[in-house]
Amino acid sequence: MPGFVNVLVLPSDEALRAFVCDSLGTSGQYPRVTMAPGLESYASTAGLRLDVICLGAAHGNERILEKLRSDASSYYGVPIVAVGRSDEVDAEAWLARGVSAFVRTGDGPALRYAVLTQVELRRLASEESLLHRA
Repeated sequence: MPGFVNVLVLPSDEALRAFVCDSLGTSGQYPRVTMAPGLESYASTAGLRLDVICLGAAHGNERILEKLRSDASSYYGVPIVAVGRSDEVDAEAWLARGVSAFVRTGDGPALRYAVLTQVELRRLASEESLLHRA
């Protein structure tokens, strides 16, 4: 189903932003992609209901992931899709650190699937929560 997908790309990376836009655009989604150099720039996304965070899976970005996981007030429940070159980083290690999915750089169909699956899982969890409250 076509719709808007709000994505935060961390850290600021034009190639990753273009990859996300191209991958989601071919699925009928309309990506609203915001880039930020680090978590301190999260204020730039104020008021934006994030659906997914795409995190560049490079050495050094583990600190960003730790901060995302510890900042429950801002990021709780927002799925994180790590994107990186599997020949340079250990995908299993990123998954063990708590990302929802790991996608190889350049694999547009895999990114589309990962993002749309995470959006749908989050929607279903939200609906289930509302049903239990009723």
